[in-house]
Amino acid sequence: MRADQCQQWTFTPTDNVYYTVTNQRLGQDLAIAQCTSDGNKAMLEKDGTGTRACDQWRLEPLNDGTFSLVNRTTGKVLEVAGCSTANTALVQQNSWLNNSCQRFKVVLP
Repeated sequence: MRADQCQQWTFTPTDNVYYTVTNQRLGQDLAIAQCTSDGNKAMLEKDGTGTRACDQWRLEPLNDGTFSLVNRTTGKVLEVAGCSTANTALVQQNSWLNNSCQRFKVVLP
């Protein structure tokens, strides 16, 4: 597991279900490009307050102890495209496919 801040995220509640997800190194929120559910739009990190619904995520617990991250606006989940392990891997939204590309571990400091 890498411990650098590029892979560390802060979850800030927006209500009792959804969170903004902010990268610790950049201080930018995880967001959907143009707030659209069309296609598999690449995820963007943007400056913001997390007030737009497309900037908000729900942690959905899965049976294996991992989580999916579900977008409030689109209902799609976060995934690593092609399950890539490259440092430059594309992270995008997609429909739930129940694969390892869409499962994330949440590790508390």
